[in-house]
Amino acid sequence: MSHTIAVGEKSLHENRWGNTGGDNESWQNAGWDQDVIRDGHRDWAGNLGGLLPDKKHPDSSSHWSNMFGSSHPSGVVFVFADGAVRSISYDVAPIQFERAANISDGESLNLDN
Repeated sequence: MSHTIAVGEKSLHENRWGNTGGDNESWQNAGWDQDVIRDGHRDWAGNLGGLLPDKKHPDSSSHWSNMFGSSHPSGVVFVFADGAVRSISYDVAPIQFERAANISDGESLNLDN
């Protein structure tokens, strides 16, 4: 459980906070959509397991991302299934990040780049 992501920050361009479908704006419900669902497998451009800072997310109200990200300078903060909170660097190997998002792959894990 110490190597499995439970909750993490979402990627959203800073200009889109509170005013796009990928954020919790007043007209969107918090159901099974880009408000609350995140994917550790692909980034917004379709690349394997990416983590990107918010400033690299498309600045578009029509782009609803489902990837993890943040506006922190060095990485994204996650809560793991054992309750631990830690930051994962934007430079983490994509396959390692993908494995952290998979509860049952049984593969070794290194989240320290």
